[in-house]
Order: sequence, then C-alpha cells, then structure tokens
Amino acid sequence: MDAPVPILPTKVFVPRRRNDLLTRPRLIDALHELLDYKLIIIAAPAGYGKTSLVVDFAHHTEWPFCWYALDALDREPVRFLSHLIASITMQFPLFGKRSRAVLQSMAQGELNLDTMVGAVIQDMFEAINEHFVIVLDDYHLVEESEPIAYFINRLVQDSDENCHIILTSRTLIALPDLPLMVARSQVGGLGAEDLAFTPQEVQAFFQQTLHQSIPEHLAYELVRLSEGWITGLLLSSQIADIGILDRLRRGRIASVGLYDYLATQVLDRQPAELRDFLLRSSLLEEFDAAECQEVIGEALGVQADWDALIGAVVRANLFLTPVGEGRMWYRYHHLFADFLRQRLLAERPEEAEKLIARLGERYRRQRAWERIYMLYHRLGRVAETAPLLEEVGTELLVDGKIIILREWLETLSETSLHKNPSLLSLKGSILVMEGNIQEGLIWLERALDTFHSGHDRTKRIDALIRHSTALRAIGNYSGALKDVDEALNLAEGEPGLRKLEGIILYNKGMILYH
Repeated sequence: MDAPVPILPTKVFVPRRRNDLLTRPRLIDALHELLDYKLIIIAAPAGYGKTSLVVDFAHHTEWPFCWYALDALDREPVRFLSHLIASITMQFPLFGKRSRAVLQSMAQGELNLDTMVGAVIQDMFEAINEHFVIVLDDYHLVEESEPIAYFINRLVQDSDENCHIILTSRTLIALPDLPLMVARSQVGGLGAEDLAFTPQEVQAFFQQTLHQSIPEHLAYELVRLSEGWITGLLLSSQIADIGILDRLRRGRIASVGLYDYLATQVLDRQPAELRDFLLRSSLLEEFDAAECQEVIGEALGVQADWDALIGAVVRANLFLTPVGEGRMWYRYHHLFADFLRQRLLAERPEEAEKLIARLGERYRRQRAWERIYMLYHRLGRVAETAPLLEEVGTELLVDGKIIILREWLETLSETSLHKNPSLLSLKGSILVMEGNIQEGLIWLERALDTFHSGHDRTKRIDALIRHSTALRAIGNYSGALKDVDEALNLAEGEPGLRKLEGIILYNKGMILYH
C-alpha cells in the first residue's frame, strides 16, 4: 500500500461511562459468565442499549478492552484491519509490529486474509499474556463484507483462549463456521429479550433519571406496552408530565412511527437555542466545541458557548455518548442522529445546505473522499457527486477502496454513467479487480469508444492503461502493447505527464516480460 489508512482515534477508544448510566447487575453478571466463551454476540434491534451495556461492563471488569466503533465505511477490509490493529495496540503498545508490516506490504487488491490472520494471532501470542476482550460495536454495518466475515471467523477459531470477541449487532450474525463454533461451545450471547427492561429496572431507571419513584403496577404497565425497549422508555421519561401511558398506548413503542412521535415531543420541548444546536450538530459524525465552531459557527455565521450547549445535551440525557481520551468528543446515537437530520432537512433546508457545503469543503481538504460519499449517501444526494467521483475515482481505486467505489457508481443514473468515459473506465477496472475480466473489458472498451478530442487526455491514458492491464491478464499481449503504445504517444512531450509516462513504461515492461 502506498500509505497507511488514517486512523480515527475516537473509533478505537473505549467510550466513557456516563455518570447517569443505569447499571443492570443481572446483565453485568450474565456477561461475566459469558466470558468463558471466545465469541459473545449481543444482538437486538436499535435502541436496546447494546453499546451502553458493553461500556458499563468494560468498567466492571479488570480485563483490558480493545474497542472498535464500526461505521459503514469500515466495510473496506484494509480500513477495517488498520483500525482493528490500532484498537488492540491502544491497550497493548507492543502489539502489531508484524501485523502492520504484513498489511503495509500487501499489494492493492491482493490482500491475503490467511496471512493477515496469522500475523495478528502471532502478534497476540508475543505481546499479550492475559485475558482480554475485543469489542466490534455495530457489527451489522460491516457484516455483508465477505473478507471481514472470513477474517473474524478465522480469528475466533484460531486465536488463543485468552482472546474474547464481543460483537454487538442489530441483526443476527451469520459467520461461515458459526454452527461449528456453537457445537464446540465457543459462542454465547444475549438477545432482545435479555436486554429488555424488567419492571424492577424500570423503577430504578425512573428513580435515577428523574429522581422519581413510580409504583410497581405502573412499571409493569410500561414494560408491557414498551416491550422493555430502552430508547422508548428514555424518551417517555422525558415527557412523563404529559402522560407516558397515553403516548405508549397509541401503538407499539418499537414502531418507527411512534419513535419519531416521542422524539418529536422531546425535541420540541427543548429551549430554542438547545433545539437549534441539536438539529445543526446532527450532521457531524463526532464533535467537540472546536468542531462545532469550525463547522456550524463558520457555516452559519453564529457564535455560541458550544461547551455549554454540549453540556446541556449531556445533562438532558439526549443520546450523546462521550468518546476519546484527553480531548473529549461526542457522538449521537444512530437513531437520534437520523431523526434529527431528517428534521433539519425538512425544516431548515437552507441551513442544511450551508452545513453540508462546509462539511464537504473540510472533507475535501482532508481528502476524506469516503466521508463525502457517506454524507451525500445519507442525505440521498450521491448523484450530485459524479464530478467529484470522476476527479478522485483513480485515487480510490489505487487505495483499494473497491466497495465504496462500486457502491458510489451504482447510485449514479444510467445516463450520467454512460455519457462519462472516466466513470465507465472506473466501473470496468472494478470488475477486472473483482475477477470479472471479460465483463470489465466490455466496460473499458465502451469507455474508450466514448472518449473524444474534447476530453482530458490524462483520463484517456488512464483508460488505456486499465484496458491494457485487463488484456495482459488474459494473455492478449499484442492488444495490451497496442494500448500502451497509444498511451505513450498521448503522454510524449507533455511535461505534466512525466509521472504518468513512467507508469505507462512500467506497464509496457510487464507486458514484454510476460
């Protein structure tokens, strides 16, 4: 790899335990017992308190916890492995020398997962001599990545007995050898029924959250109507004075519609300044006061006491999780962030446009192309990024970010794709890298046919190199040589294309060698 994947520290810190977090002894005890297993799966729908439970558990055991907060971008195997190695190194500084070297040495698109698993396990053996836990939080966001599933599958089975892995997920997990691991008594877990609040926990929750005692019969009724759904109970507690049971009786608490209703009640009851902050900050993945000023303050031209606003959200218990060491960062719960973003877009489209533009500028300066993709994807505006994809597609391809690149292309309309030779060329290259060489050649040839004199010659050279590489892979050396010779003619005598000329000559040398 040309450069290591940038590590986001807030993804690999164990989240801080909030002072108002209710400890649930029966679940803490259950997790202590589950530590006899190598793989622990905590699977339940959104809002059942999976992350909060594991954070609390991490502070109730002496074992070291290696934390990795996953997001959709982590489906790229190289990014996933880089952050996983970093999360373990965070707790065990001597870990990872071999693993990082193996990851660094592997060519793009040729990641050998068996070698990678072996390196990680060998590093564990040499650097870690005690029991420890690896937490992959929100595993459902990456479960469709076959390389990641394969890696975790092997890691669970081949690592030593001192390595314990906790996966939290909104869905049931299907690792390739999960039935075999279950048969070998390597797997345990908790589900939604386990995580659902009991009447006694509801009473304790109201006492701790609202400093208010509720009778046993009301606690039982809340459990019956909410099915013990923690997020619904939290929202309900914040509108207790306008009648919890009346709200819950309108429908099942687990329904999205009722969640939105309850969240709206909570949002609309906040002071105007705090409500503004909640809506505006929902576009930020993670933030502190400085980040709020840089994005919200500069985009909208507003000044505020950002630390005070963040503190107010924390005190109101509005689904804000503290992360990081030293510099304190915060992130919203996925459900609440999604709700707030939709309200921002519906109520304040002009503000949203300014904030999105500001974030896009920052991500561009950071060359965080995947962040731009996720920003527009989340807002249903990926098609607007076609020019950006044309600009940075080659960089994403070289960095091996095939999954994000393929998804990005698939969101574009047929018209915008087929009239753009650079994007056709990218699609063909992805197919070739995934082993579909013949189909990839069709797209690459379509790209070459679409180029005309008005197009950037650099992009035609890129397409020729990609087409040549595909032809070389199937043994059509004469056709491959024809492509590189045309590319050399286009690059010859152009001072700005000297580096590209070197790449062409390298490819020609490879063809002649074969």
